[in-house]
Amino acid sequence: MSEPILFFKNVTRSFHQGGGILNVLNDISFELHTGEIVALVGNSGSGKSTLLQIAGLLEHPNEGEVYFCKESCGKLSDYRRTIIRRDQLGFVYQHHRLLPEFSAIENIVLPQMIAGVSRQKATDYGLDLLNKMDLLSRADHHPGQLSGGEQQRVAIARALANKPCLLLADEPTGNLDHKTSNIIFKELLNMAKDVGLTAIIATHNSELTHRMDRVLVLHNGRLQDFSN
Repeated sequence: MSEPILFFKNVTRSFHQGGGILNVLNDISFELHTGEIVALVGNSGSGKSTLLQIAGLLEHPNEGEVYFCKESCGKLSDYRRTIIRRDQLGFVYQHHRLLPEFSAIENIVLPQMIAGVSRQKATDYGLDLLNKMDLLSRADHHPGQLSGGEQQRVAIARALANKPCLLLADEPTGNLDHKTSNIIFKELLNMAKDVGLTAIIATHNSELTHRMDRVLVLHNGRLQDFSN
């Protein structure tokens, strides 16, 4: 088996709440390998978003260590963490978080240009992503002119714009109806497998978990790992 892209080693995360301590993640350890598409499930408040925030180098664990591509992340500078997020991680959230003043293609071009890609090259690749999402005809439309499903497809394309090696998706279809959710999830999986992407996808939809390689279940701060 290949070296893990992501490795959680004895990760604990707690928060101060009402004068006490709320333990969200307790001694979590798992590995994620190249090309794996893994579901992350658990009740609301179980810590899924916290786990993804730590995996995305947006939060620090209280204890334990996170390794990304064999690099220990605990003592990385903020600058180094930002570069990893920009160049190697893709994020998709329940709410699309598109920039409303920019068109669909501009939302995909901007992160590429921030990473140093030329406008023309970024536009060409952005249009290719929109085409794969069956949204080429909507490239010049602003988010307010798109349906909820279309907005989320643009958000997925944006997350893939810088060709990340790891995609972190937090309930990416949670705001969509059942039919649209299934369509978009299928497109997300197809895109991920097409480019050999590794992904952790948090979801409440048990139907969707059967399409993934493994299922990580969070319960009472502990993690259980099941293979499909």
